[in-house]
Formats: sequence, C-alpha cells, structure tokens
Amino acid sequence: MSLFPKYREAPVFPVEGNGEYNEVFRKIPLESFPHPAANHIITIDSNTSIADACQILADADVLSAPIRNVHVASDASWVDKYPGIADFLGIVDWMMDRTRGLAPKDLRDLRSLREAFSRTKVATLPYHAKLSPFIPIDPNESDFLEIMILLGKYNMHRVWLVNSPGGDITNVITQQGALDQLTDKISYFSDLTNRSLSDLGLAAPLPVTCVSSRDTFWDALSTIRDNYVSGVGVLDDQGRLVNNISATDLKNLLRDSFNFQAMAKPISHFLELSEHAVQTCTPKDTLEDVMRKMQATRVHRLYLIDDQRKPISVISIRDVLALFVRESEDCDMSAYFTASSHQ
Repeated sequence: MSLFPKYREAPVFPVEGNGEYNEVFRKIPLESFPHPAANHIITIDSNTSIADACQILADADVLSAPIRNVHVASDASWVDKYPGIADFLGIVDWMMDRTRGLAPKDLRDLRSLREAFSRTKVATLPYHAKLSPFIPIDPNESDFLEIMILLGKYNMHRVWLVNSPGGDITNVITQQGALDQLTDKISYFSDLTNRSLSDLGLAAPLPVTCVSSRDTFWDALSTIRDNYVSGVGVLDDQGRLVNNISATDLKNLLRDSFNFQAMAKPISHFLELSEHAVQTCTPKDTLEDVMRKMQATRVHRLYLIDDQRKPISVISIRDVLALFVRESEDCDMSAYFTASSHQ
C-alpha cells in the first residue's frame, strides 16, 4: 500500500526543524493532553444519512468525526469498529463525484442532489476522505513526538487516541489543539519563535490555489476538490486577496438548510454574508506572530501577502508544527501508515 494512495503524486513535505526539541516532545505523555468538553468524542453511526451527518457535525461545531460501524460488537477492534471519517472535505468530494462536478442547473437537479444527501449513508464516505484518513494511536505505545510528526510533516489534521484491545476512542488531538499547547508555552521555544518567516525559509513564493470573487461558491468547492486542498484564496479583479473559502464555510452553509441554490451565486455575494475575514501575514512577521494569530482567530492558514495584498504563499498550521520537530531514523512514521490507516 502506498503511503499516499489518494494523491496524484506524493505531496511536498514542509520545512522541518533541526530536532532540538524532539526529546522534549518525546517525554510528554499523551494522557496529559486536554480532552474534548465533557470527555465526549463525537462519532457518527454508519447507517446515518449524509444529510443528518452534516447536521451532527454542524451542531457540534466540528469538521469531522469517526464513522462507527453499527454492525460490529462494542468490543471489536478499531479496524472493524471505525471504517473511516465523515468530514466536510470528504462530503465535497462525494458531492462532486455525484454530480460529475457540474452545479445543479434546475429544480430537478436540486431535488436529485437533496435526495442523494438524504438517501446516501455515511458508510460511503471513507473513500472520499482524502485529507482526513482515520489515524489511530495507542496512547500506551506512543508519545507526543510521534503526534507532532503526524500532524506536521504528514499533515494529518487530527489523530485519534484508541485503546487496544477494544478499539474505543479516548481522545482526539488536532492540529489546532497542538498549536494551542505550543503557543501557551511559547516562551520556552523563543529561539525558534522569535525568528521571522523569511529567516525560517517560509517566505519563498509558492503556488497559491485561488478563485475569483466572480466565481461561484460551487466553483470554489470544485477547485478545493480538484487540488486536494482544504481552502482556497479569493481574489478581486486586480489579483488582490479579499477572502478565503474553506470547509468551514460549507459547514456554515449547510448548518440550517441545504441551500444549494446559494452555491450557484458569485462568491462575492456569499462573502457579503460571511462574518469572518481572511487572515494574512508578511515575510517580516515572526513565527510567534503567526502562532498567536492562528490561536486567536482559530484559522488553519494564513496567507502570506506582499505590500499590494497579492498572495505569495500559504502558511498553514502544518507548516508551523513541522518546524518544531524532525523525523529521525529512530522515529520513522512512514511505515505506520501502511499498518494503521484505512486509506
């Protein structure tokens, strides 16, 4: 099994750190990591419709949740109990497959898409979770260094702590959660976090996936799916960055009703109703500046822009986490994917 079976090609790895903090993270027990509110892990039964799953995720204000196979016993292993993940990026992929990438043109198309959302079960979604495979970690056999490498270098958006045997999920560690932990103790890492993005090698121009504000919301979702990204920048007619479209926007759009008609409108119309603003940074900003802004705004990416607000590259939480650790020969995670991932 390939390490990157769903990508057209293996993704480019981010800039790694020099490993000076590896031992610090290796000594952090996973049991010390904060648990979700009320120690409640959201899961979605495999016989749940995609429409109901969207509502469950939106009500819980999360972007993804493990799918629980209702046809196996409660003491089954994680391999049998959790076939994969239901997440909004996977739902975008499923929706594009279902419509062959074409936006609904009339009431008949809209009715067909609504019926598909209501009829199709989430058990079909693991195939579409290209950016969010179900990655389990046994907390008794692993450490926070491995988590940091998975979340950073390998860009796993979240890692699930799973008991073995029994397969029960005890916690989830997300990229945002790891960033929060680092930011709260940022003074310890000042030798790294006081450096500018330019000094860290993160200010080099890179392709930025963007759409025009004249494009439709459907066009933005199609671009997200076709480029295997979790968000796209929105540019005005002069090529200046004006906003961002991500899975969070789809969650908000589907929160109360499946307003597919709105997806056919220009993004500029949708953004007039949006309360969030695109978050940016410059090459002169320090890593600490970036981390504090990500923590305060709860965004997963900042757009690196020039003095004309034209995008240079994207700084994601993945890029930040990768700077704190380095995968060494005694901590090679690549084989882990073959043994542990459903993908």
